[in-house]
Amino acid sequence: MRTAAAAAESSIVAFCQTLLSLIKRTIYISFVSTVILTFSVLTYGLIYNLSMPRLAIRSPLYFDYNFVPERHLSGAYGQYIEHQGRQFCSNGSDQGQGDDEKKMRQCTELTRDARPGPPTAVVELNMQHTQWHAYHEEVLPVTYDDASGAHVIKPKTRHFVDLALTLPESDLNRQLGMLMVEVDLLASDGTLLASSGRPTMLPHESLLIGVARKVVLMGPILIGAVAEARTVVLEAFDSYVESPDMPLAAIVVRLFVP
Repeated sequence: MRTAAAAAESSIVAFCQTLLSLIKRTIYISFVSTVILTFSVLTYGLIYNLSMPRLAIRSPLYFDYNFVPERHLSGAYGQYIEHQGRQFCSNGSDQGQGDDEKKMRQCTELTRDARPGPPTAVVELNMQHTQWHAYHEEVLPVTYDDASGAHVIKPKTRHFVDLALTLPESDLNRQLGMLMVEVDLLASDGTLLASSGRPTMLPHESLLIGVARKVVLMGPILIGAVAEARTVVLEAFDSYVESPDMPLAAIVVRLFVP
């Protein structure tokens, strides 16, 4: 009996030792695997951030339907307006001739006070405020001179500029048909870097499909969770390469009805 009990006790001890060794080995393997996995993820993230540009830069568009350049003179677009005014005056018959700065200033003011243009949205990428003009620099969160020359996107790398337009499902928008969306890219000194034009429209939907969709979404529409609008995504620029010397600073979007 003692021999059998001793053998059983020895077997239990051996089993416990084997189990303990297995647990230690499992913990060790798990720890090493976790360290390797963590190191791999951190290394991949570091290499990705160093070699790839930022995934996305999102900025809201506020279209001014009574657009007057005088209200949008901050930042790169303000520099662009000044360039346009000087070019307009230099092409005049008697304006801009000689060195009369007063005439040039008056001519520039005339270009600012022109008739309102098409619905326009100006996105200043180096600004912390959104599409309003400051007549005193003290009210700005960051002065333009501090932000000029900074690269918002990675230089010498291809980028894509997409526009997401939310179009209400109104009878007026359906009657308008096609819209032209013009997009200008400006440098910090107001230089026009690139321009594109894209057609778009409210997506066509038959009467039967429209009624069926609104019946299905009747509940969310009534409580305001779903708006009666469609979002149209346009690729304004594909494979745009950022210039090291002239960084992108502003995006100007205009809407035209053909």
